[in-house]
Amino acid sequence: MANTRFRESFSDHMVELRFKPNAKMLDRRGECAEKLSAALDLPLWSIRDNRIDVFAKDKKRGVFVTHANAGVVCQDLTHPEDFADIAEKAFWAIFVLPNFGDRITARRLGVRSKFLTKFEGTFEELRTLCLERCVKPQDGYLEIMKAHLEDVGAPLNFVDEHGHFNTHCGPMLEKQAKELVERKHDLFPVSLYFDIDYWKTPEDKIGARDSIQFIQLCGRLEWEKCRAIIGLLGNA
Repeated sequence: MANTRFRESFSDHMVELRFKPNAKMLDRRGECAEKLSAALDLPLWSIRDNRIDVFAKDKKRGVFVTHANAGVVCQDLTHPEDFADIAEKAFWAIFVLPNFGDRITARRLGVRSKFLTKFEGTFEELRTLCLERCVKPQDGYLEIMKAHLEDVGAPLNFVDEHGHFNTHCGPMLEKQAKELVERKHDLFPVSLYFDIDYWKTPEDKIGARDSIQFIQLCGRLEWEKCRAIIGLLGNA
């Protein structure tokens, strides 16, 4: 049965590759900006200090490169394959930039997604669902507090065969959601917030293909986990 209590959503996605600082990247910033803009069909670009940004006119998709990190940011995608396609094109373009290097010493590669999904109900109803299905404290803990549980949400850190991942999940009112998901327009009165960050520290030098495979895998896993959480709450 379709879940009718959780509706449309907003989402933020970010990929960041941190690497051993490369001072040579600073020598050809203008050329790098032009190449990224052309390769990725992102017409706007800026150079500030040691950072290059290229981005779409609506600011919902962008790529950044500095002498020590590079990545992708995008908003409100409708399908995980959209994210996979954007990340693939961006990282192929990044790794062929002048002086970047086809294989580099990476310090951290991470993929983070934040989902804000509208809930058709009250904050109290969603809080109860999250409490019962996701992060319920033990009775002894609540007895010690001797107080009304006003909100619920907990950061949880995991590791699996692909890497480490950190999560945060809980109900949100619009005022609180605006602090975590930036939009110029209104958000939802009540929503479920799910934040997941997959990351790894590569042991060897990595190239574009290695990076893309990890990014696409983790992007799909993050989408799947969010949908599974919504299903878990919707079936309560």
